[in-house]
Amino acid sequence: MMKKVLAVLAVMAMVCMSSMAFAADVTMGGTMEIMSRMYQDLDQNSKGTNNDEVRTLERVRVDLNAKAGDVKGKITLENDFATWGSGPNAYLGQNEAYPSTVTNVATGTTPTTKVSTLGIREAWMLFPVADTGIFVKAGHMNFALGQGQFASQMRYGADAWIAYKDIDTMHFGLVNWKVGESSVSKADNDTDAYVVVATNKMGDALAGLDFTTVKMRGIDTTLYNLGLNYKGNVGPVALKAELDIQAGSNKSTGTSQNYKGNLLYVNGAVNMNPVTVNFTLARGTGEKSGSGIDQFQNFIDTNGHYTLIYEYMIETAAGNGVKNSGFVNTTALSAGAMFAATKNLNVGADVWMLQATEKTNVNGGTASNDAGTEIDAKLNWKLADNVSWNWTLGYFMPGAMYKNAAGTAGKDATTGLQGMLTMTM
Repeated sequence: MMKKVLAVLAVMAMVCMSSMAFAADVTMGGTMEIMSRMYQDLDQNSKGTNNDEVRTLERVRVDLNAKAGDVKGKITLENDFATWGSGPNAYLGQNEAYPSTVTNVATGTTPTTKVSTLGIREAWMLFPVADTGIFVKAGHMNFALGQGQFASQMRYGADAWIAYKDIDTMHFGLVNWKVGESSVSKADNDTDAYVVVATNKMGDALAGLDFTTVKMRGIDTTLYNLGLNYKGNVGPVALKAELDIQAGSNKSTGTSQNYKGNLLYVNGAVNMNPVTVNFTLARGTGEKSGSGIDQFQNFIDTNGHYTLIYEYMIETAAGNGVKNSGFVNTTALSAGAMFAATKNLNVGADVWMLQATEKTNVNGGTASNDAGTEIDAKLNWKLADNVSWNWTLGYFMPGAMYKNAAGTAGKDATTGLQGMLTMTM
């Protein structure tokens, strides 16, 4: 398969060369990342089993970018994080089962599982509509609304049409986002999102609003989300903020329930060279018994969004085994600092105080608001102009929300160490 990957890259390179007659600027680039990770006691029980994770993973991305006047296009190929050693003589890009004649000498077995897959992460085009000043972007792309608390598709991307026009400092856009395609032969069970976006640039600051209608036709459900966001300096503070308010109805159970969720997010940083101080305040609503759908609904990717352990590696206060849920049913307050020890080395830490907005339990114990406290120590090391090695050490002290009735789970801290070695090309 690696030969196939190299062949694809060679074809892309030839396309670049042959495209010079048609495009003013065609470039190739990408990234290679090696992730080292070690987590202990993910169920907060040091005497438990199968609750640790130790492995090394690698991800490769290759970008092809084309620009000719106002016309742009992008294709990104990605081999998402593949675990080292997941098969005998495993290599990145392996996409077929091993031949039956190949036997692992160490174990005496013949593996048949796939190791990893090469796929398309982005594939979109951007072009003007005649002389109207309107631009259209279509295809598979990464995008987020506001500060990404309600909608953020930055890991695997999403299929969408975007039409926009800029008038002086104002930006107006319309988005049709295909959230889910349940059956290609039917339209009555798809999930589609329609977004109206307006932003205004005020010097170095940007303020905006977006209104989203999400139609889940198969369950007769419509969700509305109004988002207000800001990014800019307020005195010495570099501020990012977002407020989301939700409405709509869910008739999937035969009786209509109204959406009532909301979310507030504020993040700030003050640069006092060589120290930068930061803080975060966030609150997403949770479910109240019998009062409709109070829990905040979002559409965000599977990245870790703010902590190394809570939200990224374990079930959050959102419940139902959910990870990567943002601030759903979570109230969070953090404070931290980064110190520029040298030109190429930064060290620091963040302390997160976490609460369930509405009482809940993860392991069947007594419901509680106490989600816990996490300390994340960070080291960002720039080895060369295009190589960095960033490390995070996390220590999560679980709150009463994680205790079970037997008193086993939720009693011990979870620790994690994760490093990311990245090379840009």
